[in-house]
Amino acid sequence: MTGETSLDVASPPVAPPPLRRDHRVHAWVAATGLSAVGDTVWLVALAWTAVHIAGPAQAGLLVGIGTLPRAGLMLVGGALADRWDPRRTIIAANAARVVVLLAGVLALDVVDGHTFAVLAGVALAFGVADALHNPASGTMPRQMVRPDDLRPLLAMFQTVSRLGRLAGAPVGGLLVAAFDIRVAMLVDAASFAVIGVVYALWLRPRFPRAPSTGATWRRDLVSGLGYIRRTPSVRTLIVALSGLNLFVGPALAVGMALRVSEEQWGAHTLGVLEACVGAGAAAGALGAARWNASRPALVGFSILVLQGVGIAAIGFGGPVFVGLAATFVGITAGAASTYLGALFMLTVHQSYLGRAQSVTALTDDGLMPLAMAGFGLLAGLTSVSAACVVCGAAMSLMCAWSARRLD
Repeated sequence: MTGETSLDVASPPVAPPPLRRDHRVHAWVAATGLSAVGDTVWLVALAWTAVHIAGPAQAGLLVGIGTLPRAGLMLVGGALADRWDPRRTIIAANAARVVVLLAGVLALDVVDGHTFAVLAGVALAFGVADALHNPASGTMPRQMVRPDDLRPLLAMFQTVSRLGRLAGAPVGGLLVAAFDIRVAMLVDAASFAVIGVVYALWLRPRFPRAPSTGATWRRDLVSGLGYIRRTPSVRTLIVALSGLNLFVGPALAVGMALRVSEEQWGAHTLGVLEACVGAGAAAGALGAARWNASRPALVGFSILVLQGVGIAAIGFGGPVFVGLAATFVGITAGAASTYLGALFMLTVHQSYLGRAQSVTALTDDGLMPLAMAGFGLLAGLTSVSAACVVCGAAMSLMCAWSARRLD
């Protein structure tokens, strides 16, 4: 694998402590987990409220409307992440989210009968904040820890995020049922305030990162796309990472729901299956943190070749078998994303990292609705089992190709 650029990061004046004793990073990881809880509380409460105040079409629009500004501005956010101080961008984005949520709570108290409009405004504002926040936050690990610590750090992030979502889902359901969405919004605002304080008080980039040097963000964006086009290893990584969720996402989101519905296993079974995926991913990430691979591209994509078998298996058997398949998919996803996430950060030149990540995120966001619809159409024309087999086979073939290209 060529193109690694760990040596292009200047050494900090004082070497950071080992990751196991790096309390600043530990606070950052813990705050990220708390933020995942808050985000999930908000999303569950939003979905619940949407189906109770609007018809199915409007409910779907309300839940998904935040993706529109995120998709429209993600590349801009990537260009700005490579121009501006990412830490300040993250602090500003989190502060904006707190203000938006508090304003939304106040508006729901004052404006009667316009709940849909208020929540749509909050969701749209969140999409804008995501477009600025996500590329900037994606550059911070490279600036905080040594290259050798990136893999275990990403494993820590993935573990707390998965566990945070598992904890946040029932909390969100309880809060919106016992109170209303305003309490969930206040909880989410508190989580953003906490992580904003951690960034403001404890996190300072340790490894200086050269900013982009274009005259405008537009030129930086064009330069970033040109860098991706002319750098084969980066281009292959972006194509591969952008395509992974398009195969596994529909099988987990649509395939499992269809299996549960067709077999009449009960809604609680779907919740258990989702928990199996999350718990498996946390376990897989922890396992990857402990095992260093000298050939991360080969290891990561080989794991995902095996994941294709798990995706196909979701379409067969009883609830216990599907639960085991879902757990296996989670384990392989957690392990592979840890290896490949670190590989991505070390392969992309530091001054293009925000733009490269924004391209990956935009491709994923833009194509996922089509992938979901395509899976549903294929399942309707054939069967859920056939759709899962197609997705699993496509995943295995794509990852085998990627491993061969990158190793």
